[in-house]
Amino acid sequence: MRKLLIFITILLSFIAANSANALPVFPGAEGYGTNTTGGRETGSILCKVNSAADTNTGCCGTACSIAEPSPTVCRGTFRYCATVGATPRMIVFRTGGNIVLSGDLNMNDPHMSIFGQTAPGSGIVISSTGNNGVNNRNIQLGASDVLIQSMRFRVDDFDYSTNACVSPSENSLDVSTPTGGINNIVIDHCSLSWACNEILNLGWYKDNTNFTLSWSIISEGFHLDTGTDKYGFGMNTGDITGLTYYHNLSAHNGGRNFKMGGYETLDGSGKPITDMNSFTNGEAINNIIYNWSTNSLQIFENQNYIPTAEEPARDIKVDIINNYWKHGIDTEPFIGWSHEIIAAVDANELAQKADAFVFISGNYSDWHPTAFDVDSQWANLVTGDSGSVSKSRVRACTPPSNVSITQSATDAYNAVLNSAGAMSSLNPRDSVDTSVINDVRTGTGNQIYGRDAAFPTYTAGTAPTDSDLDGLPDTWENNDGCASTNPSLADTNTNGTLDWQEDCDGDGYWNIEEYATSLISTSAGDTTAPAAPSGLAVL
Repeated sequence: MRKLLIFITILLSFIAANSANALPVFPGAEGYGTNTTGGRETGSILCKVNSAADTNTGCCGTACSIAEPSPTVCRGTFRYCATVGATPRMIVFRTGGNIVLSGDLNMNDPHMSIFGQTAPGSGIVISSTGNNGVNNRNIQLGASDVLIQSMRFRVDDFDYSTNACVSPSENSLDVSTPTGGINNIVIDHCSLSWACNEILNLGWYKDNTNFTLSWSIISEGFHLDTGTDKYGFGMNTGDITGLTYYHNLSAHNGGRNFKMGGYETLDGSGKPITDMNSFTNGEAINNIIYNWSTNSLQIFENQNYIPTAEEPARDIKVDIINNYWKHGIDTEPFIGWSHEIIAAVDANELAQKADAFVFISGNYSDWHPTAFDVDSQWANLVTGDSGSVSKSRVRACTPPSNVSITQSATDAYNAVLNSAGAMSSLNPRDSVDTSVINDVRTGTGNQIYGRDAAFPTYTAGTAPTDSDLDGLPDTWENNDGCASTNPSLADTNTNGTLDWQEDCDGDGYWNIEEYATSLISTSAGDTTAPAAPSGLAVL
């Protein structure tokens, strides 16, 4: 028995050690969602997007007119690659362009890594523009263990012929499913804009865990007539345990910049119908929020919910650390709601809370410079549009995810402006992001009621030469530092595993992941320019 106990102890220690040292989904990834392999799974395929057409066409191996080097290598449209079936996959791009959706895009296959940074030309954008608001399309991710990098989602669900939004496609990207239970999602270095409701919806419905949104730009939600409940929202969440919002820019969005917390649909007795009242271990770190109006960062807990023995309220735990607020032209008209942090918790619910629920530290703002000092981290956390939340709600920081908080808000301001959004060494920022970044730098620009300029042109470009068709460009194979791959041979060591799936430097990442990571900056980036604006105040 003693030997058995010793064995169990050793086994548990081994499991714990390996869990703690698990590779993040890509080198440098941080946050709750990053403890996943994405497409790095046994039996994974490589799918190369070679057309910006929105058809469901593709092939694998020898079934292709120009035979791919193995059945594990496929090519086709993005719709084909993203919906081909349950097989784990890595998706790379051999073309840039605007993928105009002809129908809803429902990505329900787990274990995917989507590398938009590999697209040449202008990069990739997914839209439904061209439909002029008619039959606009949903983009929905309803699967677990997915990495999306350097993609642009600009659906534009506005009908310019009637000056109205089109329902129900009111998100540029919807990461949810009615059955709930989505886990381990990472959206990194992406650009999202132009939606009538939330630009990005994460974890709606219930029982979702571990999401990271990092180094991304969420901009220009359509701020329409408030009577239609279209406020130009940035990002919304539902029932989530473990959410990291890290090094992002939210600009020109009326509200929900972003919203953390579940929402209840109640019956007449106050009992929840939708069972979405859980939100815990959320963290907003090193983000920029620019030119908000109806509300900025919003904590939204169980509105009007009456806890029962069967369905007790589950407290929110949120950390708000080293973020930067900069007001714009649209911030001023909504002074009552213009607080940097809104706790949308009614007095009845707040009174029932036994625990403090928010930790706030190191944030900066130029909007309320006289209200903040180092000793008063709670000066601008309010309930609704009035009423301070007692400092008794202060608490210790949530047991941290794997985020290393090393940047001040001012350093993060520069790093985000320099490095956030969809771009890589193969494709630059598009004109939408370039304009938004300039607005933040100069304090200009405004919220919009519909796209106010022509949709950008996205060129296909020319993909780097890949002589052996293994997804790794010849230039990378010649200079990868491992001296173990041959750009003319898809399986250099003839062991049956193609070079894209090999790990030439032994760090646990496949070569295709190393190549994709080399194309974008996943670190804190350059923090030296541009200079932070004057008049900065601590929150």
